[in-house]
Amino acid sequence: MKSLASRYAVLVIFLGFLPGCNRIIDWGKSSFYQGEPLPKQLSIGARYLRSVKVLDQFTVVGQFDALWLAPELRTAYVNIYAIKHGKGEEVKKIMLRRELEETHHFISFYVLSLTSIPLEDRDCPWTLFLQIDEKKYSPIEVKQIDLEEEYELLFCNKVSKYKLPYFVKFDAKDVEDKPLITNETKKIELYFRSLRKEVVLTWLLTPESTVASSTFRCKEQDYDPEKDENTIKEREEGKMKEPQRGTI
Repeated sequence: MKSLASRYAVLVIFLGFLPGCNRIIDWGKSSFYQGEPLPKQLSIGARYLRSVKVLDQFTVVGQFDALWLAPELRTAYVNIYAIKHGKGEEVKKIMLRRELEETHHFISFYVLSLTSIPLEDRDCPWTLFLQIDEKKYSPIEVKQIDLEEEYELLFCNKVSKYKLPYFVKFDAKDVEDKPLITNETKKIELYFRSLRKEVVLTWLLTPESTVASSTFRCKEQDYDPEKDENTIKEREEGKMKEPQRGTI
């Protein structure tokens, strides 16, 4: 009986505090002001972000995070920059025009790699190239950069002190000045290849050239240029084509 009475007493005391909960919450908000939240763009960053870790048994031999600087992602960057710096619509339009103009000339990525694997080093065990519609293209620029805060946000917490950011740029047009990405393009693939391993990060496209989903594949191999499919095909045709600008 006493036990039941004590339970009722505790319940009554607890209920007595409830009317004051709102006042306590209001006091907490006023005393520990948290600032006003701003619109988030993380979902857009995640759509264009691909990540993979490569192991040799239990040893990490590569870890890459690639962010494709597609028009939608560049638009998100401009919006975040404008919000943070208080820029007006006119400034936003100018910035956006400049960013989108870049996509007409180049296909670009920000890539994070472990500090122990510097991608711009000539002795780096990994090389990068892009494949679009079964054709391979080498980068025209790979350089280490200081990543802007806005792009750090779009990397969705992938940035760390153990990784270095790089800017990787490819020509957006072929030698005949035709765009590499068209309405018929179904995917673009960014390759990381060493002498024994290969990693492919893939962006699948819709007819509107927006990202539909993400995939990656990784395989270990003794890579032999003699077995490259393009090389075999060209030899069967009885001729070897001269390498084009920006192609492998």
